[in-house]
Amino acid sequence: MKILFVRPAFPATAFVNRIAVCEPLEFELLAAAVRNSHDVELLDMRVDERPLSDVLNLFQPQVVAFSGYTMDVPAINQLATTIKSLSSDITVVVGGEHASHLPEDFGNAIDHVFQNNALLTFPDFLNSISRQKNLPRIIKEKVGMFDVFDVKPFRELSSRYVKRYRFGAASPISLAQLSAGCKYRCSYCSIPARQPIFQRRSVDDSIAHLADCPTTHVLCTDSNALQDLPAAIELFTEIAQAKLGKKLMISCRSDTIARNPNLPKLLKQADVSIVAFGLESFDNAMLQRYRKANSAFNNQSAIRLCQDAGLLVRGNFIIDQSYTVDDFQRFKDAVIESKIEFPSLSILTPLPGTAFFEESRPRWTTDDYRLFDLSHSVLPTHLPIEEFHLHFRNLFSHFYGVNRLFWLATRIPLSLAFNSVGAVAASFRRFQYNQFPV
Repeated sequence: MKILFVRPAFPATAFVNRIAVCEPLEFELLAAAVRNSHDVELLDMRVDERPLSDVLNLFQPQVVAFSGYTMDVPAINQLATTIKSLSSDITVVVGGEHASHLPEDFGNAIDHVFQNNALLTFPDFLNSISRQKNLPRIIKEKVGMFDVFDVKPFRELSSRYVKRYRFGAASPISLAQLSAGCKYRCSYCSIPARQPIFQRRSVDDSIAHLADCPTTHVLCTDSNALQDLPAAIELFTEIAQAKLGKKLMISCRSDTIARNPNLPKLLKQADVSIVAFGLESFDNAMLQRYRKANSAFNNQSAIRLCQDAGLLVRGNFIIDQSYTVDDFQRFKDAVIESKIEFPSLSILTPLPGTAFFEESRPRWTTDDYRLFDLSHSVLPTHLPIEEFHLHFRNLFSHFYGVNRLFWLATRIPLSLAFNSVGAVAASFRRFQYNQFPV
């Protein structure tokens, strides 16, 4: 049987997401689980402009499998309708983050919706439809039933696109998953709803997994790479000794670094180049509101400790709808003072799988999922909506403008500084807030 995996193109409204375009690791895992018995192919429409109809005619799949986030739901429904108009014999399925939480949002052109990781259910599904068995529309895999680390990603699936994948200034880049799940319960995050059980790869398997990445730059997708601290120390000690020749980007909480000031030195020895923190805010009241269980003091301490160890810092921040003009200015001043090399900004957005998603629904200003892209506010703003978005965009213009390019070049290689500014500038050229009403 032939299976075509498809990631839809970004919505025209998306901005933040264009800065990072990474390999679809979820498809590489599914392909690895079924490729011994089936032919697999990938169409990544985020970087491949070929019409879906052309690829269907060329590959002639029996199954088309989509994956995506909330902002991708309208495109997936539209593409599925197109497929059915071309051939009603093709089975169309969807999985991924949104499908795991709200399978009812997918239309009649979608034959089956997979919830959770599908590494067990998808191979069984293919065997069942080959035997023409009737199956339920929603196919759910139990969380924690299957160890995702037992499958080695089939990276050849996306090899044609490897030079197109990037994460900000890091390009080309590969993904690695060293752990899954999170024990924290931040109000805006959907990870615990989908993966409440924390799992970690063994040290030896982690080393092999990283070594298998085809690029020098590697983004570790762990929500918190240092969550199990003793195991993490053992892992990064082994990575340092293995000398893999990779440039790693990891994510962790600032309080872990603040309470363990020697950690950045170990990470530097393990060829970690960038540490990403979910800082969210420099305001303690805002951190409490997000149930972050952290403090502005820890944020500042962790930034300083990492920079002192020679690590670059990516700070992920939430821009709240309550922001006034003064709040925007205070935030900009705080980021500049902190000397974070790569500030990353997202507008607070209700995401499926969070209590905030349902709690905020009565206040949504739109139910157009294309705008649930972290670049638009779908909730009322204190400032007029156009002014709010202008201030949001101006933050990017300031943090990644020409003037700051020269400052970045004093802290990082000039080529990396140009790549970072260029990634944002390229996204700006394709993006306008007035493409869709907000």
